[in-house]
Amino acid sequence: MCDPQVKRHWPAGHASPAIRSGVPDPNGIACSDLIERLSQGRDLRLRVPATALARYIAAMTDGLTLNYLVLGDESAWADILDTVIAHVAGLVQDDER
Repeated sequence: MCDPQVKRHWPAGHASPAIRSGVPDPNGIACSDLIERLSQGRDLRLRVPATALARYIAAMTDGLTLNYLVLGDESAWADILDTVIAHVAGLVQDDER
């Protein structure tokens, strides 16, 4: 299993090793790598570690999917998604402001 504390570096425009491997990514390494690169490229400061944010997004995505599949209520699903987006946006601070 990958150590989430290990930073990976690869050439711009190429997928991270976690994505290329095709191996399931239970620790959210690939997503956290992407979050870190996006935050650095856009001068954003994360209020939580990238790995925690990646796991949170994965959990919310799974929960939203199951909620929609079980209940089929598109309006409720959209309301929950808006709430998750607002929460994630609150975990990121724009350093340019």
